[in-house]
Amino acid sequence: MGTAFPAVAAPAQGDDKWALIIGVDQHQGATRTNVGAVGDANAFRTLLTQNGWREDRMRVLTDAGATQAAIRQGLQWIVDHCGPESQCVVHYSGHTKQMNNAGGSEGLHEYLWPHDNRFISDTEFADYMRRLRGYAWIDIAACEAAGFDHGISSPRRLFTAASQEHEKGYEEPTWRTSVWTGFLVQRALLGGQGDADGDGNVTLSEAIPWATAQAAQYTAGQSHGPQNAYRAGGEETAFFGQQAAAAPRPRTCFLFLFCR
Repeated sequence: MGTAFPAVAAPAQGDDKWALIIGVDQHQGATRTNVGAVGDANAFRTLLTQNGWREDRMRVLTDAGATQAAIRQGLQWIVDHCGPESQCVVHYSGHTKQMNNAGGSEGLHEYLWPHDNRFISDTEFADYMRRLRGYAWIDIAACEAAGFDHGISSPRRLFTAASQEHEKGYEEPTWRTSVWTGFLVQRALLGGQGDADGDGNVTLSEAIPWATAQAAQYTAGQSHGPQNAYRAGGEETAFFGQQAAAAPRPRTCFLFLFCR
């Protein structure tokens, strides 16, 4: 049975902002536990509330609440609410699975990994995302994350991913987030370290290159290789700005993989 959510009234002018945030640390069965996916979800929630997103216009699905059925309901929910002038954010953090597509035109497919171990394919996810009508930011913090961009990115849809299609993504246990979200959201946007022009306002256009470089450097010594973030589309989507503030310098320590 899926998760029930209260009805949401139509937004007032200037209040047309919606978000679906998913973070899965805990799974049923023997699937390895993550340490940073729920922390990623909390970081995104904080970022959005500080930038005008209302709590009743966000769905936050974590752990047991992030089953395959609940995620599908959430994807349909944001498609239904993201109108032509809406500002919409979709974030997923957690395990992914990459498998061969026997008999298909593409050799590999990526899958989101819900709490109940019932996968959601990259093509299904992309089908939902291509139906978003407004200005959107879609972010995947996981292994092989760029592989989910099956026609999602466009001038009105910014797609960012923690890793390239054949790379791993990492978590930082001491931060309780992924490396990507730790640099992009916690440090660049909320902490102000991505303020490239020094004007006290951090935009996504500033934050993404800064976090990309930091994440690659931070993971350079990993046995599976570094993670290099992916960005595509979004030429017409730039709706974030944070006042710059000091942030703690990250410590170097052992990193966990986001995939199994």
